[in-house]
Amino acid sequence: MAPTYRRLALSVGTGGWVGCVVDDAAPFYVRFALDEHDRLAPTELHLAPGTTITTLVLQRLPLVDLDLEVNEGPARQPLLDRLHDDAPNPVAALAATMPEPTPRAPVRLVTSAVLVQPDQRPYPDKFYRAVARLYRRLARTTNRPAAVIAEANSVPLTTAHRWIKEARKRGHLPPGQKGRRG
Repeated sequence: MAPTYRRLALSVGTGGWVGCVVDDAAPFYVRFALDEHDRLAPTELHLAPGTTITTLVLQRLPLVDLDLEVNEGPARQPLLDRLHDDAPNPVAALAATMPEPTPRAPVRLVTSAVLVQPDQRPYPDKFYRAVARLYRRLARTTNRPAAVIAEANSVPLTTAHRWIKEARKRGHLPPGQKGRRG
């Protein structure tokens, strides 16, 4: 398989900020600070406004390439030269506009993924609502909720997928999206 090449464009700002564009995608911004080994380490990340944050978007950020560029490439010295210059702090500006976060009630962890399978067929709507509730709870803690459901209920993975598909069809779960859980 041939290697995949992507164009990485960087701009060095003040206060450790680096702007980055990969190919023609929306820019993102990373703030760097020196760690205890004198390496520039990322400490903040900001995506372009309007970018939907998904696990796929985060996985595709070339943070390893960016780390090499700022620590071993031509961007290191300009970044070090401007590292301690004043820079806007977007987090502080945002925090100033928000009230203090209020503690949430503890989230109930899933203790059992066992579903009570009805004797009647087709299964009633109540069963698919239970599948949806369980799937949503599992999706918070695992990237394989269908596999957990299958194993806990001693059914093939295809059966768990069929239950989830039916729960979606009945409107108890939103449509599935490739690369996303829940």
